[in-house]
Amino acid sequence: MLNTEIAKLFYEIAEILDYLKIQWKPRAYRKAAQNIESMGEDLNEIYKKEGLKGLKNIPGIGEGIAKKIVEYIETKKIREYEKLKNKMPKGFVELMNIPGLGSRKADILSKKLGIKSIEDLKKAIEQHKISKLTGFGPKSEKNILKGLNIF
Repeated sequence: MLNTEIAKLFYEIAEILDYLKIQWKPRAYRKAAQNIESMGEDLNEIYKKEGLKGLKNIPGIGEGIAKKIVEYIETKKIREYEKLKNKMPKGFVELMNIPGLGSRKADILSKKLGIKSIEDLKKAIEQHKISKLTGFGPKSEKNILKGLNIF
């Protein structure tokens, strides 16, 4: 369903913006993603029936986010998302999408352990390096491993 795809992209955009330390935008993208996820009606149908105006009527969706939804419907891409991904270290977006990780933890793992890929992360877990970091511990390591298995 289109709603799930767009919500996932908006969550990723929010994580990247958090990482880049941009203030209010991550919250707006998360709120939009949550509202889109909980909708019963498909965004594509709303757009077909009511256009941009219909999308803007969805709670938490303003003009800018509505235009990104239209862009995705029409091209299957969001240019801003692509630009943001290019600002991130290689492999970072993939890491932050692992359930239980997120941008902040991925950043710590990257800086403290040099983790740049899924393979690096798997090795660090096998060697129990993550559990030794301040703010992580064995439970965090176990949750990240579970997230890797889901991913």
